[in-house]
Amino acid sequence: SCVNEERMKTLIEEIRNIFQSMEDRKTSPSAYDTAWIARIPAIDNPSQPQFPQTLKWVVCNQLADGSWEEESFYFPYDRLVSTLSCVITLRMWKVEENQVQK
Repeated sequence: SCVNEERMKTLIEEIRNIFQSMEDRKTSPSAYDTAWIARIPAIDNPSQPQFPQTLKWVVCNQLADGSWEEESFYFPYDRLVSTLSCVITLRMWKVEENQVQK
């Protein structure tokens, strides 16, 4: 109906304004997603990651408590799932055993 269409247009415009008003137009990296990408084997050498910078990100972004995810927000489920994803990735590539043990 026309009412729903108008409402949708209003919401789209509000969202557009929110994004335009943001000074820093980056999204924060997701540990879960980054770890998944880090598991992709290289096409020409399956014993190495296709995107080694993502594996390096996982290695370099573990929090002091041994977990991974956005430090400023604590959502137990997200923290747990992200940490499991990162640990699986580190185990898969057999790197940073000391971080896995944390």
